[in-house]
Amino acid sequence: MALVVLLKGVNVGGHRSFRPSALSEQLKQFEAVNIGTAGTLVIRRPVGRTQLRAELERRLPFEAEILMCDGREIRSLVSHDRSLFAGQPVRDDMVRFASLLARRPRSAPPLPMRLPSSGPWLLKILGIDDRFVFGVYRRQMKVIKHLEAVGQIFRTSATTRNWNTITAIAKVLDEGSPKPRKPRSNAMQRQVALGMMLALSAVPVAAQRPLVDAAAWSLAPYVGAAQHSPVGRQWGITPDRQHLVLGVHLEAPVLRVGPATLSYAPSVTPLIRITHVRSAGSTELQEPPAIGMGVAPFGFALRIQVAPSLGVFGSSAVGAAWFSRQVPVPDSREFNFTLEWGGGIELWRTPSQSVELGYTFHHLSNLYSRPQNPGLDANLFYAGWRWYVRPRG
Repeated sequence: MALVVLLKGVNVGGHRSFRPSALSEQLKQFEAVNIGTAGTLVIRRPVGRTQLRAELERRLPFEAEILMCDGREIRSLVSHDRSLFAGQPVRDDMVRFASLLARRPRSAPPLPMRLPSSGPWLLKILGIDDRFVFGVYRRQMKVIKHLEAVGQIFRTSATTRNWNTITAIAKVLDEGSPKPRKPRSNAMQRQVALGMMLALSAVPVAAQRPLVDAAAWSLAPYVGAAQHSPVGRQWGITPDRQHLVLGVHLEAPVLRVGPATLSYAPSVTPLIRITHVRSAGSTELQEPPAIGMGVAPFGFALRIQVAPSLGVFGSSAVGAAWFSRQVPVPDSREFNFTLEWGGGIELWRTPSQSVELGYTFHHLSNLYSRPQNPGLDANLFYAGWRWYVRPRG
């Protein structure tokens, strides 16, 4: 019988952070499948609960409360979801949820129940099905304290998952053991590398480019890509994501000192594509690509010309991005804030055109405006073509 493991209070607010996908890799012998970043595992190979709990406690980097249920309990819950949420509207500002209780409650308060009890409600408990409490809550930060109160209401411990996670668990249970996946080729990375090589070949070695006057502004369309997202404890903790970015860097000089030019440097990103690519042999649930766009209106760049045909630069920017679905995991947010910094080299082809090859560290976060905020990082390498424009007169 398959088991479902729900860890309580992990990867929340930067506390007790870890990589659930790494934990599932360590539990391959049990055919463990990780779902999201909240500490949700499906164990598809039969194993005793005592043995599994001992394995989890040994491998977790901190003490955590571990709640378990049978896979058939999840299947049963999902099979009649229409009756569970009958009469509840489907709205973007409302989330359906299920809380797993540590034990079956001896008694339950009158339901449905609204929290807070007075004023506009933030959380509504609709009912209870064996060890599961189900309901809806509004997408507001204040709801977190009411979610934490679910266990107190039923006089036991409880941990909550949104309904998207519950249905994802049911899907994994229905799929059975996954077939081995062949490692994906890094076609995107090769294409970007080829573009960089072609750009380099177009740069004349003897190009002589005079220093740009301080009144010139410029724009640079670019294409960038990033392979598996890095994971840390202070920034993003979402692994196995690839980025494809098409954008335009803009610059308007504000200060010139010798060969150095400081510029106001906003950017526009018409296309951001984030793809979840499982590592070879991974059993983590794969999510569909997310398509988005972004703008970074607050940025600056420093350029220094070190030779007639060569310059170096560094830049940083703050902005926002909008996506077609919640990013990077369910129950996070479609709208996210972005922070980026990096640098690169500039190779001149003509006195007003240059090729740019650069690197950017890109961080994406909803700043804890939703219950889930694992963050997503990218080591982005890009190539672009910059045009300098001098105003008339």
